[in-house]
Amino acid sequence: MECRKNGWRQAGAQRKARLGYSQRNIIERFFARLKPFRGIATRYDKLKSTFIAAVQFVSAIIGIN
Repeated sequence: MECRKNGWRQAGAQRKARLGYSQRNIIERFFARLKPFRGIATRYDKLKSTFIAAVQFVSAIIGIN
């Protein structure tokens, strides 16, 4: 950790920013993998339960591959 003026706060903020970036990156990569599945990307399903089931199904397919 840095020890200069406000160094402790800056190091903590940088660590939080890095953590936020890595979590955001995981979500962005997941949605990039969803793009080939047009029904999910454009949300053609009218019912919420059908849409969530489709997202879970595609997530399982992505997880297997």
